[in-house]
Amino acid sequence: MTHILFDGDIRRHPALRSLLWQWGVTVGSVPRDERDGSRLTVEDCDAVVQVGGEAGSGLPGSGAMPDGAEAEGAAAIAAAPLLVIGPGSSRGNPWMTIPDAGPGGARLRSALRSCEERARILRGDSSSRRDRDEFHDFLGHELRTPLTAIKTALTVIGNGEDLSGGGARMLRIAQRNLTRLQNTVEWSQELMVQAERIPAADLRTLSMTELAASLPDSLEGHLPGMEGARMVFTDPALVGALVRQMTRVLACACPGSRPEIRLGRDDESESGRLTISAPVEGPLADVENLTRMLISPNLILALGVKVRLALNADRQVELSIGLPNAAMAEAPDGEALLGV
Repeated sequence: MTHILFDGDIRRHPALRSLLWQWGVTVGSVPRDERDGSRLTVEDCDAVVQVGGEAGSGLPGSGAMPDGAEAEGAAAIAAAPLLVIGPGSSRGNPWMTIPDAGPGGARLRSALRSCEERARILRGDSSSRRDRDEFHDFLGHELRTPLTAIKTALTVIGNGEDLSGGGARMLRIAQRNLTRLQNTVEWSQELMVQAERIPAADLRTLSMTELAASLPDSLEGHLPGMEGARMVFTDPALVGALVRQMTRVLACACPGSRPEIRLGRDDESESGRLTISAPVEGPLADVENLTRMLISPNLILALGVKVRLALNADRQVELSIGLPNAAMAEAPDGEALLGV
């Protein structure tokens, strides 16, 4: 469980307090008298959080140095990461500064995860991600190395003497299954990373035309000309990653078909919508299971979207996400700093 110390009066920011409560983050206040002139460490909390320009304590050194420099004294314990939300000056040197919380608090949650992991590393916690990353790299190497050797062997066999009908058929089956196995290894490696942490989102305003240009070229795309100028608020790189995962779901559920992607307007919410569709023959329940297995919940959380599954009248399965219009990203006065 993440524990933060808020430098200021958290009651002045009900939207921020509500998000932290929903996520199970425990919140305390930065001491004003007892620790005046000292620096909070990773033994005190996972992060010190300030709203830019509104620091409420008299601690000139609250928060961590970006390099994790240790506090002076016999204990020599590293300072806690400092997270600053919004513009304005801050006390200390921030580990991370974000302009706002992002839609649904996605940017804030990603920043808190980064601070928590930083604090674990500085504390020497054995459960830090460094060990998991090393195992992840080792596993990826051990899986890819034999597959490469097998692929080379099959290629040599295929380029050799003509095989009989049965032998040629078995070779094609082996090559096809090897390709599927290689794809599965790459998918699993990507999902392992995204299952452990929320990716940092670079949410910004861009047109549907710009978003379409950033999507994988392997998809057959459709963007009505009148919708190309629609402005949405999202991260095109993360949308591209999510589209690849949605495509994998349909590739498994609808083998042999080529998914089609459509960009346009959501008739219900008037926001933007991205839809990937393909003809399906099996039960819809299979697609639901694949969606849960092959789409990272952390990626969905980072984008602040929801994947919707539907079957249209043409017996095509559709996976879609809503994309907030640029105007929706503008919060009213008083909460604009937090962006929630």
